[in-house]
Amino acid sequence: MDFIYSIDSSYKFVAPKGWTVNKDSISTSALSPDYRLSEGYPVLESGAEISVLTKTLNKGLLGMTINEIVASNPITANIPNKVSTTVAGINAIRYELSYEGVDAVMTEFIKDGVRYTIRLRYSDEWSKNMYMENYETVLATFAFVD
Repeated sequence: MDFIYSIDSSYKFVAPKGWTVNKDSISTSALSPDYRLSEGYPVLESGAEISVLTKTLNKGLLGMTINEIVASNPITANIPNKVSTTVAGINAIRYELSYEGVDAVMTEFIKDGVRYTIRLRYSDEWSKNMYMENYETVLATFAFVD
């Protein structure tokens, strides 16, 4: 089992074998072998992307739970079927999002003033079903590095 570490080595997870890994200062992504973005406006044409994205909370959100933050956002407030879960022992929320050409399963949580989003972005229902097990593995193996 090979762990993929974030660029700053603050977290790690197991990425699916054969997937391409990309890292930058705010995310670590694994791209499926059939991943393809369109030219121009970035529409996912095939495959899937599993990303861990991080964002430092601004002062107005500090002290809020992830449920409160998601409920206060006009884009996510009315999404049905939000599910409470845990990632790395931290309370999280999971939901499906379809917004501006992005179809995704999102799992979000907060640790030490940082919002973590673990996202499965998929091109269609077939890709979602095909790669859901890979997403579950990333969630199950996600851990913070001491």
